[in-house]
Amino acid sequence: MYDSLREAASALSDEALQLILLPTEQCNFRCVYCFESFQVGKMPTRISNGVKNLLESRFDKLSYLAIAWFGGEPLMALDVIESISTHIRSLLASHPAVRYKASITTNGYLLTPEVFRTLLDWGIFTYQISFDGLQKLHDQKRVLANGKPTFKRLWNNVKSMRTFTDRFAVTVRLHVDCDNAIFASDFLKQFAQDFGDDNRFDLKVDLPSAGDGDQTDGLME
Repeated sequence: MYDSLREAASALSDEALQLILLPTEQCNFRCVYCFESFQVGKMPTRISNGVKNLLESRFDKLSYLAIAWFGGEPLMALDVIESISTHIRSLLASHPAVRYKASITTNGYLLTPEVFRTLLDWGIFTYQISFDGLQKLHDQKRVLANGKPTFKRLWNNVKSMRTFTDRFAVTVRLHVDCDNAIFASDFLKQFAQDFGDDNRFDLKVDLPSAGDGDQTDGLME
């Protein structure tokens, strides 16, 4: 989670605050390997207000704030992200010395160009999106709650991010297992073709021995 002893030490300081926020534990996907029960819904207003109160109480002493949006699928509760993000931006306006980093781990299905533009405007510049291979393999494992495929829309959403001139970073994660390992090179070639000339996009390969399916790695970089 921490890249250096310096970052680990900063987490113990009153000058740094790092939060992982789940605006909802609901998800529009039903990946075949998922262990979640999706019993918890959207973050209630009293909790989001509590987050805002915490931020207000800490901001005067902060030099660094990191917010990581996780889930469930966080984009299913875009209003919660908006409420807290706009509150943070108002605090930053009166505390310009505070360094701020916001990231989001999303399945990408709802990450349309319009939503992406909105997230950028809210200061969310770091993204993590996962695949299980190209279309045939991906759609065998990462399906919508109604059983329909997800790859085509997801890949097009990620490709559309290239049309934006803003500075942002996207980590595309390829989950490799015994079913798709021999086809991993096909994904690597397609990624290089579509994103290889844009250094805002990075590819990470998750091997089974490294904890296949764990998307929490790198949330607080």
